[in-house]
Amino acid sequence: MSIAQTYCIGPDCERDSERTPKTNRQTDGSPRANAISSVAFSEYDSPPVIFDRLARIWYGWWLVAITTLLIALQSAVYVFGFGVFFAPIVAEFGWSRAVASGAVSLARLEGAMTGPLEGWLIDRFGPRRIMAIGVPIFALGWLALSQVDSLVSYYLVYVFLLSVGSSLGFFTACSTAVANWFVRRRSLALGIMSCGIGVGTLFVPAVAALVEGVGWRTAALVIAIVVLIIGLPLVALVRHRPERYGQAPDGKPASAAAPADQPTFTARQAFRMPAFWILALSFGVRIMATTAISLHFIPLMIDIGLGAAVAAWATAALGLISIVGRLGLGWLADRWGQRTAYAIGLVSLMASFVVLANASSTEGIALFLLLYGPAYGGLAALMLAIRADYFGSRSFATIGGLMTPVMTLGTLSGPVFAGWVFDTTGTYRGALYTFAAMMLVALGLLAMLRRRPVVA
Repeated sequence: MSIAQTYCIGPDCERDSERTPKTNRQTDGSPRANAISSVAFSEYDSPPVIFDRLARIWYGWWLVAITTLLIALQSAVYVFGFGVFFAPIVAEFGWSRAVASGAVSLARLEGAMTGPLEGWLIDRFGPRRIMAIGVPIFALGWLALSQVDSLVSYYLVYVFLLSVGSSLGFFTACSTAVANWFVRRRSLALGIMSCGIGVGTLFVPAVAALVEGVGWRTAALVIAIVVLIIGLPLVALVRHRPERYGQAPDGKPASAAAPADQPTFTARQAFRMPAFWILALSFGVRIMATTAISLHFIPLMIDIGLGAAVAAWATAALGLISIVGRLGLGWLADRWGQRTAYAIGLVSLMASFVVLANASSTEGIALFLLLYGPAYGGLAALMLAIRADYFGSRSFATIGGLMTPVMTLGTLSGPVFAGWVFDTTGTYRGALYTFAAMMLVALGLLAMLRRRPVVA
């Protein structure tokens, strides 16, 4: 059956929707949902007919491709690309790097505080509506960045425009949409989507060339335009849940959906379950270690005498190698189980920290990258799949937002701990061994996770 036949497409849709009971047209039937739909894309549009004409591929896989491109855009200009802007901004204003970096720390705190609200908005109104608000805010942030003239304006732009726009417009909303369209192949689908992070690193040299060629202020203006030109058309193609179009996850007819495939726990129910805290702590322990590596990896390589050129090569290689893990662990999870694949990733991380603690040559760094890169990329995607599989997709984003404060503790403490160890001992070795031991803690927490209970 074609998408045009399966979904309502064409002028008759408007008339049909008017005859549809209101409870079938709203996420929750609330006036607030109607208010948002009046200023953003309707969540009840059918998947674009162009996908039916391009190939006989189920829309869920097109959604994976769309969200991968959106994540790559975010990665290229913000997650990795903003570092290109950092040095020239600091040089122009004469700020210390510590002071300028404070905006990043505040943004992480902002994410911890507003994460539950952002997740609730995405679940309540649908990813596309929130993305249609977040992407323009993100573009406005780049426009405003080109005009900053003080430390205060720099902090305001970064925290309240760039960070908020990024949070609303990209990863959380994209992963929520993908999680809703898949169950059986969810791990692989989320793994492919998260490959956008690695793909985005390939475009960072282009961002660097732009900044060097026209200056950071003009480059910020160009990025604002690019975000709107690329981001908004992609957002317009995103759809929320397959059930609204007469299908179930994985492309099955709605009548063929198994009860286990249906949404289960609400955010309130999940928050009261021990599994919520076990997963949040396990994820937070892992993130504490990986965030520390992200910040201190280049200084560590320079300290052992490998030089800036090797450090740059290794950083670029990490982004590409991580793609292997995002695909590979996702594939394993769909066949061997998500917890088994996650445990394999944690063991690989643990081994990589031990290798890095004793590395003194390019060969040692290469072995570290081979162990760390796939686990680093794959575990980030599996974290999303495990959460969706255990709690269901009904409150996927809200539950993720509620976990954010716990994981943010790891994000903030990991780099500080590694820096303190280095300042105290003159080496990162103690921190790396500690991170290796913490992976055992994460494994122990994962082992405590009971089989998902059934909701009546």
